[in-house]
Amino acid sequence: MFFCVYPNGNDNIVNLLDKGNKSSLTKICSCCKTETEHDETIVIEHSPEIITIVINRFDQLSGGCKNRHNICLDRDMLVTSNGYNLIGSIHHHGNTPTSGHYTSNIFYSDSAYLCNDIHIVPLNYFEPSDSVYMAFYAHSGLLTQ
Repeated sequence: MFFCVYPNGNDNIVNLLDKGNKSSLTKICSCCKTETEHDETIVIEHSPEIITIVINRFDQLSGGCKNRHNICLDRDMLVTSNGYNLIGSIHHHGNTPTSGHYTSNIFYSDSAYLCNDIHIVPLNYFEPSDSVYMAFYAHSGLLTQ
């Protein structure tokens, strides 16, 4: 299962995911037959094993400028009362969708690594990122198997 989120300020991934699951739209109401404002909420009925979150950093309406808001990737999160753990992230370093460099981070329960081409080094700190492009979370039960 995957979600797309749109950062509009420095935030954490749990808040962005929560905001991304709710939206308002104007449509013809099936009861009153007039255009009215409706709220929609995405509800996950069955917990997926893996959740992929795409952080939309480029907006075509603003001329393709990169959104550089910091995102804090929570190591753990709850989705519909199910625990998920961060297992990886992909980062885009560049100014346009067609240029730049990609790196990835791999997370284990007791360690983390930065993967950059042929270099793999321990990730000793965990701070908000203005380059995170995708995040991957695994259901907690999956990791204990």
